[in-house]
Amino acid sequence: MPTLFDFARDELTMTLDASNRYGEYFELAAEASINFSNLVHINTVGIEVFLRFHTQAKKHHTLSLLSTVRQHRVQAKQCLRVFIESIAHMAYALEHKDEALYFDRAKGMPEAQSKVSNRAYKWLEQNYADASKALKEVKGEINAQTAHANLATSVHNFSVQDRSLHMPFFDLDDDDRAKVDLWQCAKVALVATDLIMTVRETSGGFIPQEVVRDRHPVLAQTCDALLPKLIATTRFKAAADALNE
Repeated sequence: MPTLFDFARDELTMTLDASNRYGEYFELAAEASINFSNLVHINTVGIEVFLRFHTQAKKHHTLSLLSTVRQHRVQAKQCLRVFIESIAHMAYALEHKDEALYFDRAKGMPEAQSKVSNRAYKWLEQNYADASKALKEVKGEINAQTAHANLATSVHNFSVQDRSLHMPFFDLDDDDRAKVDLWQCAKVALVATDLIMTVRETSGGFIPQEVVRDRHPVLAQTCDALLPKLIATTRFKAAADALNE
């Protein structure tokens, strides 16, 4: 019977082997994640709320990436959802630097989460519609497929083989799906980086790392170039044909 330490060793092996196994899809997602995490070089004014959400965002994007290569797809998508939610707050807090919008000093407690979230989402949709749409689409997909317990997600770690049940801790091998997930992980990080850099142009708040600023357009081009490769796979074409029948 495997132990927790066995699982931990297997996860380390899968992480170290990710570049060989998933190639350019992993490398893109990893660099996009690191790029986003290192976005802020020097903060020029008080942006504590922004920085708080940035630390949440970069943590959960890294966890989403690691969960993907460690074959925990549901966990990966749930972390990606937290990342997307944090991005909306990052962008909003960068332009609206008053901490009172998030913290009621009179009551000595944070504002209701639904109140501040709705305010941030509405502002993002009104002012940065393209980024809002892109993030909302991914979040909607996660909400529909992996955010809650459902029978459909059991396909990842449940099968019947030779009349025996197979219920592993790790998801069943599916490199094609993992590559799609890694591409999406990278794309969302790039959308987020572009959004925050765009908000910064009018709102200030921090000086970005030069390497992040310089590498971002290169990564975005790489991401766009990889999409046709995914679409051209036999599996993707079969799924598209099935939807069109």
